[in-house]
Amino acid sequence: MDIRDKKGISLVIVLILGLIATLFVALIYKLTASGAKVSGNIIRYETALESAKSHSLIVQRLILAYLNGNINELSNNDTMISLRSDVACLRAKIERPTEEWTNQSYSYKCNSLNNEISGEKFGDVENHWDIKLNAGNYEAFAKIVNTKVIPVSGRSGVALTGVAYSKASQVDVERIYTIHVVSKSTKFFSQERAWITFVYAVGPSD
Repeated sequence: MDIRDKKGISLVIVLILGLIATLFVALIYKLTASGAKVSGNIIRYETALESAKSHSLIVQRLILAYLNGNINELSNNDTMISLRSDVACLRAKIERPTEEWTNQSYSYKCNSLNNEISGEKFGDVENHWDIKLNAGNYEAFAKIVNTKVIPVSGRSGVALTGVAYSKASQVDVERIYTIHVVSKSTKFFSQERAWITFVYAVGPSD
């Protein structure tokens, strides 16, 4: 074999090995970048989730205070918290069972039951919220989608597991709320979102 042929073969081998090495380095870089991106997304999702959790506690506080007779709690001056413009509907959702939210015999009521109970999509909560929280780069929206009112004498006595429970001195029934809370980043082009649903029960004090 001619020495020039050997050099040609060696050159081809070197080029192939160089290409393989380049591809290997590119793969490692891509995996590293993807890992960093996933880690960043997880961190940001956890931040959005914490915003939703914080808002759920605020909603519980407002409901409990209102049922304890502090109606002014629903018109607090906290600039981070906003109430829906139709506060009469919010009062109806806190006080009465779902089927009575639109009852025309009450002075305060909701206009559309379908809008109030919808909660299948993120937009159902974001566009028809009851209580809103502005927390830095995040917004959280809470929506009561169901209310049960149970007379104390009608309680089954079975403990509700996984339910936040509070006792209010001014109530003689047990109210059980199903509440959706969604949160999102307010930054441009951000897709950070979180959604939690919880059940909150308020009963009479012992």
